[in-house]
Amino acid sequence: MFCILFALGNQKGSRGSAPAKPETQKAPPPIEVPALSLDELKEKTDNFGSKALIGEGSYGRVYYATLNNGKAVAVKKLDVSMVSRLKNDNFVELHGYCVEGNLRVLAYEFATMGSLHDILH
Repeated sequence: MFCILFALGNQKGSRGSAPAKPETQKAPPPIEVPALSLDELKEKTDNFGSKALIGEGSYGRVYYATLNNGKAVAVKKLDVSMVSRLKNDNFVELHGYCVEGNLRVLAYEFATMGSLHDILH
């Protein structure tokens, strides 16, 4: 288990706190794609080697692989350290993350004006 979370204080552009939402117990929606094992991904990308590297995205490197089911895929290896260093007025800032068992959680700066979708529509 490894968790790092930072408290959200007065960040630039922050005009208030997040509205409180009542806690409701709902079943999480099902994941509509199969889980892939790390062993399969390592095998199919030559352990994320340079021969399989096809590019770099905003959050990590992208590798080409053909899965055991025959599907050709682009595998993005998330680089949390890269995401944590993104500092720009046009991006919400990553303030922390938590990895516990199968749970992966990212804590971002609260966007007081809503999401980009909210602003555009």
